[in-house]
Amino acid sequence: MPAEALRLPDLVGSRCYYFEACGRLVDSKRRTKAPKPSVEIARVRLKKQTAFLRFIQGAIKGPNHLHVDLALTRTFTRNRPSITSTRAKITSEIANYQGRTLDMSLFGQFGTKVKDLPQTSGVVFAGPAVVVSTINKAVVEVGGAHLIFRNEGFVRTIDWQLDQKGRVFVDILARCEVQVSPSYLEDLFVRLSNAHKTYVLGRSADAPPS
Repeated sequence: MPAEALRLPDLVGSRCYYFEACGRLVDSKRRTKAPKPSVEIARVRLKKQTAFLRFIQGAIKGPNHLHVDLALTRTFTRNRPSITSTRAKITSEIANYQGRTLDMSLFGQFGTKVKDLPQTSGVVFAGPAVVVSTINKAVVEVGGAHLIFRNEGFVRTIDWQLDQKGRVFVDILARCEVQVSPSYLEDLFVRLSNAHKTYVLGRSADAPPS
């Protein structure tokens, strides 16, 4: 995999702030010498904004642990991480695993405003801000939910929370297996983003970003 060939997802176009791809090598027949535990952080340019790219090998979860996450820099108002690497170096490190199979746990945090949600919004928002009851003159509304998907095949859970400013934050957790390639992060994020379109925005997975 040549330098700079690692394709990164477009978080902004999908209303995503944070994307995490935590993997475990499962192709035991292709054992290689375990890498030294390491954590590398680079600042990268996406299509419209910058983000922090973090790559973790080994560490707490054992030698087969490969973790990548991507977070928009504008979400860090303080305590920004120290830059210790470059996109090219992280690309080179990931290239060592090209073709290997990973059991992935995926996480994405998406955000939008209730007023911007279409009338066709999905099951996640069947009841935001709907009055549930009134207790001692206090109005109780639906302001969040934890949804569990039993047989979806990819999505495991969706959590959403509505704040007092009308913003909705959606956390999506998914699982799958994938082979490492130059586009594996981008491909995984597309699947997660499509779940956001389908179950949250009530749109077709093929619909362009709004």
